[in-house]
Parts: sequence; structure tokens; C-alpha cells
Amino acid sequence: MIMTKPKATFGSISFLTVVFLALAIPATTPGQAQLEFQLNLPAVLPPLVEVRPGVRVVRDLDEEVFFVDGRYWVRRDENWYSARNPRGRWAQAERRRVPGELTRMPPGLFRHWRGRPADLPDRLPPLATVRPGVRVVPDFDEEVFYARGYYWVRRDGHWFRARDHRRNWTYVEPRRAPPELVQSPPGQYRRWRGHEGEQHGRGGEMEHGQHDEDRGRR
Repeated sequence: MIMTKPKATFGSISFLTVVFLALAIPATTPGQAQLEFQLNLPAVLPPLVEVRPGVRVVRDLDEEVFFVDGRYWVRRDENWYSARNPRGRWAQAERRRVPGELTRMPPGLFRHWRGRPADLPDRLPPLATVRPGVRVVPDFDEEVFYARGYYWVRRDGHWFRARDHRRNWTYVEPRRAPPELVQSPPGQYRRWRGHEGEQHGRGGEMEHGQHDEDRGRR
């Protein structure tokens, strides 16, 4: 038996204790290696939050714990481990059996994930137009764009989007992000104070329908 000391915490919730076991018996599930470990999770497991279609993550943990296709998944270095029960033993999975949605995501994006990548207020100020079809939340510490019917935030070259800026942000692979956003240099529109764009409705929702009607009458 090989044991490692606790090396991370779940904030104020609990300590994460990882115990690696070199088993002398074959894996019980096809595609699983013999190396297993256990997580010491909080007494009450935080809820799952969707981060892309079909992929959810346990909210606000130091460790990224995903849920895909009826199984929980965690990544350690280049290896992946899965479990039916997150409080049970996690067995190493063969690379070919790991869902592609997970392997394509860079590590660490969803540590302490709380459903949105930026600390945005419930009600946003009027958006500022920075180029045709692209607007940004003005005078804000982080670049928050609005384009193609979504809000967008960039983190280290990776993109997140949401219809409603207050909830349900999902990861988008860089190649699927709008080119007009990808091509803008990072940080260019931080604390931007350009011209104001369309007004927000109650709760930060864009009143697109009303604006379209107004244009039609002119």
C-alpha cells in the first residue's frame, strides 16, 4: 500500500485525502487499470453544474470532478479515473474509454467552478459596441463580450458562453468561438469606456425583440 499525505482542501468544506492503492488483483471492469484511489469528499456533495452539453462538474471543489455518461471522472496528470459512486474507489481508465468531451478540455478550468467564469452583477450596464456585431460590458475588470446571441468570456485562450450572463455558462472549444472575438487581443477591452450599445432589460436580459420592432417602424 502506498499512501500520500493530504495535498489539497475543498476551501472551508473538507480536506481532500488521496490514497493510492497498488492492487494485486485484476481490474473488475473492462478498460480499467489496477491502480485505484479514494477521495474524501464533503459530507454533503455539492450539486453538479453543466459546463458543456453532456458534461457536468461538482460545484466549487479544489478537484475537478466531472460527471459524464452515468460515471464520475477525475484527471490526475495524464491519467483519468472513473467511478459509479464518487465516495467509492476510483479505477484508472484506459485512454480510449475516456469521453472525448473530457480529454479535449484543458486541466484546471473548472476548479472552484460556480456556474460562471466571471463575477458579474445580476443587472449589467448598457453594452458598448466595439466593432460590428460585437459588444462588451463597459468599465469592467474582465472582458465580457456579447456576440451572436451569447455572452462570452475568455480565460487563458479558452472560451465560455451563456445566453443569460447570470447562469449556465458552458465551455466552448477555441476553434468554435466566433473569429471576431478570437482575433481581438486579450485585454484590449478591459475597462472599456466606448460608446454605449443597446439597453438591457430587467435582470440583465437583452431586449432584442423590442429593438427589432422599433427598427421595423422606422
